[in-house]
Amino acid sequence: MTARITRVGIIGLGRIAESAHIPALLAIEGVQITAVCDIDHKALTTLAGRYGISERYVDAAEMAAASTCDCVFVLTRPHDAHASISRMMLRHGKDVLCEKPMATNLDDARQLVDLAKETSRILMIGFNRRFMPLVRQAKSLFTGRRLEVCKISHTASSRRTNTLLDNPHAIDLMRYFIDSPPRAVHAGKPGGNTVNPSVTALIEFESGAAGVLILNNDAGGVSEQVELHGGGLSVFLNITDHVLRYSDRTWGDERSAPAQWSEYRGAKQARFEELHGFSDLDRHFVDCVRSRRPPAAGAADAYRSHELAHRVYSEVCPVSTG
Repeated sequence: MTARITRVGIIGLGRIAESAHIPALLAIEGVQITAVCDIDHKALTTLAGRYGISERYVDAAEMAAASTCDCVFVLTRPHDAHASISRMMLRHGKDVLCEKPMATNLDDARQLVDLAKETSRILMIGFNRRFMPLVRQAKSLFTGRRLEVCKISHTASSRRTNTLLDNPHAIDLMRYFIDSPPRAVHAGKPGGNTVNPSVTALIEFESGAAGVLILNNDAGGVSEQVELHGGGLSVFLNITDHVLRYSDRTWGDERSAPAQWSEYRGAKQARFEELHGFSDLDRHFVDCVRSRRPPAAGAADAYRSHELAHRVYSEVCPVSTG
């Protein structure tokens, strides 16, 4: 049985659209990209011509009012346009997948949650790491076991002061693994650097689990590492290199047996959008648009990740919710 046609619009035709979302969408049966929007005329003409897309806009407001697409992907930079564009689309009856962050302040994020509920539209945030195959495998290893410690280290060379708020992937990933409300946050910035803070945080969750966050924005390159411990199991996940290693105490006598490790690597033949979770993210969103069921990483759940990122960051630098 052929799936009904789902008409998709894309706003923002940069790298993440071209390398991740467009290939992922084109692989979903019954999806047609029918409208695109970008203020860059060259990018708009080139990409629309490549895929034969006739609806082309340079103004998101015009697209919201005129396009007949069923749903819209908001992939724009700078990030401060995400909230206003998402609002326009929701008010014009379109479901929205918005790249993170959903907004650059908590007031706008909260208003988006309320608007999605008020308009009965789907608003999902692009936390693709939740959908990465190795991330899901890491979480599945703890089925039936109590996760006690989740440590995430994230380095970047962006030298931005608000990286944790602009890019709350690490916080959302911690919430995904621990799946419990935070109880207390203790955070600081080593060295007292206010220009480009390195953030360390200990987050206590109501389940009793502890989350440890180490963030440095002035590193030589990008690296994302996850450690998960509890119930006799240790999992080490290198998100950057797509490698998962784990050791299980039940494999032998913990007092004398040498450490045993199993290792999994992302498939070499897998495409970028598959390895990084965009294929399953976009497929899940389209399924929710068609079935009208609430999505994972929906607006309300994504807001909780933004809220926790704000709590951590407010311990480090004064920030405004407005």
